[in-house]
Amino acid sequence: LRRRWTYGELTAEAERLASALLSRYRPGERIAIWAPNIPEWVILEYAAGLAGLTLVTANPAYRPRELQYVLEQSRSVGLFIVRAHRGNPMAEIAAQVAAQIPALREVVDLEDPAALYAGAAAATLMPEVSAGDPVQIQYTSGTTGFPKGVVLHHRGITNNARLSMTRMGVRTG
Repeated sequence: LRRRWTYGELTAEAERLASALLSRYRPGERIAIWAPNIPEWVILEYAAGLAGLTLVTANPAYRPRELQYVLEQSRSVGLFIVRAHRGNPMAEIAAQVAAQIPALREVVDLEDPAALYAGAAAATLMPEVSAGDPVQIQYTSGTTGFPKGVVLHHRGITNNARLSMTRMGVRTG
C-alpha cells in the first residue's frame, strides 16, 4: 500500500499527533519507537519533535532482553510498536517487557489510528523547543556489550538535513 502526503499534509498529521502526545506526555519525556520504516515512523518523529519529546529509536530486530535494556536505560515512558516484523512477534515481546518496567506507561500500536491519535485536540499550544534540546536517542550497535545511547539535538538533525540537501544540489522550490 503506497501513500503520499504533501508537505502541508505531513505537517498537519505531525501536529495532530503532537497534540495527542501532549495529552499523554510532558515535554522532555522520552518515548521509544520499535518499528521498521513505515510512514507512521516519520510522522511520530516529527510529532515528538514538535511536542518537545525525545524519540528513542529501537531496532525492530531486538529480542526481549535488548528491548528491555534500551527502554530502561533511556527511561522511556511510552513505546510505539508494530505487531510483528520479519517473524519477530513484537507485540508479544512488548507486552512481556512492559510488564517488567513500571515506568513504561503505555504500549501503542502505530497501525491503530484510534490508539495512536488518542487525546488529539483541535487546537493545542506546542511547547517552546530550543535548538539544543534533545530530540532523539539512537542506540549504536557495538562489537561487545549492549548498545550505547547517543543523544541527538534539534540543531544537529536539522543541520544534517540542510547540509545533505546542499551537497545534493537541491535548490529552493
